[in-house]
Amino acid sequence: MKKLLYITDKFENEQHSAIDSIFNKFLKKYYDISLVYFTKKGNYTKELNRHIIPYHERKHINRYMNLAQFDILIVRNHFEITQKILKYKNANQKVGMQISFPHSFRRYYEAKVVNRSIFRKAIEYNYKSYIEKSIINRCDFYLPISQTMVDEFYKDTTTPYMILPLGIDPNSIIKPKESKSSSTLKIIYIGTIDKLRRFDMVIDSLIPFKNRDWILDIYSMDRKNFEKSIKEELREKITYKGFLLRDELLKRVGEYDIGMFLLPESRLYKVASPTKVMEYYQMGIPAIMSYIPECEELFDESCGFFAHFNTSSIEDNFKRVLNTPKSTLIEMGRKGQERLIKSRNYKTISDSLYSFLEDIK
Repeated sequence: MKKLLYITDKFENEQHSAIDSIFNKFLKKYYDISLVYFTKKGNYTKELNRHIIPYHERKHINRYMNLAQFDILIVRNHFEITQKILKYKNANQKVGMQISFPHSFRRYYEAKVVNRSIFRKAIEYNYKSYIEKSIINRCDFYLPISQTMVDEFYKDTTTPYMILPLGIDPNSIIKPKESKSSSTLKIIYIGTIDKLRRFDMVIDSLIPFKNRDWILDIYSMDRKNFEKSIKEELREKITYKGFLLRDELLKRVGEYDIGMFLLPESRLYKVASPTKVMEYYQMGIPAIMSYIPECEELFDESCGFFAHFNTSSIEDNFKRVLNTPKSTLIEMGRKGQERLIKSRNYKTISDSLYSFLEDIK
């Protein structure tokens, strides 16, 4: 059996659906897989097929791993690690990158949003973009998260690629509850709260409904930004729940009636893969979401609510959600879940990835 090394961009205790389901589950049918995670303070350790390497040593993975033993090496988002590995690559190996988000562009985008150091950040981004594309062109393949990402950031690269999107594990599906007893509409938001996502505007859009029967629970690491965004008149409606690891968080999702996933319709976020939307539907609840390509490709109004990223549209859709019977929300969650099982099944995605990797010359 061929050996595959997958170098994540995650720390040792982080969980990620695609990594866990594709590389540490379904793809193991085809390859003997080793995974690399990082630690901020600890030393090198090995747990089964997981290698935990000090983060400050990330450019020197060759000190900890015998890279020559692997037939395929895949690096997630770390261009500097890929560049290093390419130096040690032998003629029989295939080296590729998985790219989940345009992190270099994000820093330039943030500079424009806060109107600070724009010229310097533009130069830095153009330089990094050139370097990153040159690294991709030296690889045997790459795995972008969407076609939109390719079209927006990598259309002038020449390396073969396969879209590797987020999806769901068909074995972890939870069927939607047939009924929910509480009359209160329970909403969940999972994710980052920062200036780039303009979460304060989303919160402002909910103020007109402060006297309706709903609550919003927020699961995030950003307590400070939450406190900045929350409005006093919504203190009794919106609760900060803190951060939970993915497995524990998924157990809670099914307790809610609908999930929230609202992002600005910008060049940065149009390439984002809706991780949290996947998790909502995996657990059987629908979502109110932004018009980004991935959401529009997967869902429609029969299984979710779409809002443009402005106060008027969010207000209109929130009103629609409040006026939708819970039985209808349950049915919408079921329909969306069925779509994901058909189109974003991690088992099927893993089979396709195996075929792609084996076809690379």
